[in-house]
Amino acid sequence: MEAAGAVMAAIIVIAGVAAVVIRSRYVVVTVLGRSMEPTYKPGQQLLVRRCRLASIRHGQVVVVASPSDWAVPAEEAAGAGGSWMIKRVVGLPGDRMDRFPSLPGTEGATIVPPGHLVLFGDNTEHSHDSRHVGFLPADGLLGVVTRLIRTE
Repeated sequence: MEAAGAVMAAIIVIAGVAAVVIRSRYVVVTVLGRSMEPTYKPGQQLLVRRCRLASIRHGQVVVVASPSDWAVPAEEAAGAGGSWMIKRVVGLPGDRMDRFPSLPGTEGATIVPPGHLVLFGDNTEHSHDSRHVGFLPADGLLGVVTRLIRTE
């Protein structure tokens, strides 16, 4: 009997450690705005893997902190307190600016500077993104969307 109790205790400890590890690497974000339609719709939940800029690739959908100077409309924000945005990566540090020549605040830039991203929403009519404000600091990167986990 004691062996069974020890095994059960070990299983509980392992499950607890696994839960902590998973929570430190993944987060669930709920889509609130329409900026990523038709890819993602309001009310859907996304699984986001925490990561760093070095692992981001073109075309991935990322969750980033909304910089305070972006004046993002409330419907655009995702996450607690309206502090997160969901956008698609179209420019990475070192990319040539001729791919997106008309970004505001980027006059004279020939490449996307280190530590910055160019992010667009899929729904051009309802997205406040780099087309409006230019480069986004990558230090606000939460992670990359890995999958849709719940639809509304």
